Amino acid sequence: SVSGTAALSGVESGDTVTLGGSSTFTFASAGVGTGIAVTVTGYSIGGTDAGNYSLTQPTGLTADITARPITITAGTTSKTYGAAEPALSFSYLIASLVTGDTFTGSLVRAPGETVAGSPYAITQGTLSLGSNYTITFVGANLTITPKTLTVTGATATNRDYDGTTVIAITGGTLAGVVGSDTVTLGGSPAGSVADKNVGTGKAVTVTGYSISGADAANYSIAQPTGLTADITAKALTITGATAANRAYDGTTNATITGATLAGVESGDTVTVTGGGTFADKNVGTSKGVTAALVLAGANAGNYSLTQPTGLSANITAKALTITGLTAVNKIYDRTTAASVSGTAALSGVESGDTVTLGGSSTFTFASAGV
Repeated sequence: SVSGTAALSGVESGDTVTLGGSSTFTFASAGVGTGIAVTVTGYSIGGTDAGNYSLTQPTGLTADITARPITITAGTTSKTYGAAEPALSFSYLIASLVTGDTFTGSLVRAPGETVAGSPYAITQGTLSLGSNYTITFVGANLTITPKTLTVTGATATNRDYDGTTVIAITGGTLAGVVGSDTVTLGGSPAGSVADKNVGTGKAVTVTGYSISGADAANYSIAQPTGLTADITAKALTITGATAANRAYDGTTNATITGATLAGVESGDTVTVTGGGTFADKNVGTSKGVTAALVLAGANAGNYSLTQPTGLSANITAKALTITGLTAVNKIYDRTTAASVSGTAALSGVESGDTVTLGGSSTFTFASAGV
């Protein structure tokens, strides 16, 4: 392109000649330079007297071609410690690059492979467009994030109910350490369940594993997941239990008194109820009693019961009475002999028992007088 207004020189006075055509201006070379010759073509003349003239195209024109400015922006990126290097990218305005021109070279980042040294600067390295461009490079960073290590082989320990949600965790090995890095698994691992109650396959949440060692700063640790444990009922014992003596009642039922529970966890509500049974229903001394006590209360489901042993009690005979007899009045006869009317019957026999009334009855007044 040119500046200024083109004008014809040499037209005779009174002649009509006009300058026209479609002019083209061409540098002698396309590259950056100073005072580069410019060739002009395409001017023509017209008008009433144009036939009397010839036209010489302008000569001696020069101009400068200066470097084209372009801004290249590096892309911010990241990687996990130990992972492969990501591709380093850059962007620029498409309109800034002349059609047919291409970049050469590539981006580079500052050396290093530790989380502590992150981020590492990304620079243009050998990226170039030659002398026809001036590059403004906007750098970026590559961030290295810690690699997450997992713990394998950890075990949650089954246990008896103890009134807490605590579960012991044992074992564990680090998985995922890069190469010969020095990373050691440590800490104080502990597990917990959602509630304290007895259950099978209860989900365990693990905390407390940690890592140390020369390269530990390049890593994070994920606590183990998917662990389960069983909480089984705690066995309680009974002290002070006594089987009560009783009179025969036709059953094997036994009453147990004085039973006190031993081993209930603090804060739990557990009581003991129930009784026991004799081996048979019959009268006897020091008859063995089998306890059949049961647990009750809000927390009873977390316990099992060891029944007391060695209990015994007496079953004594039940006193029966005779009914249905009436003493008959008599005239004085100097004796205490008496008679009765009615039919004697037993009262108090337990249902299902077979007991008959027999013998040779004698009825006697307390005194012989009227």
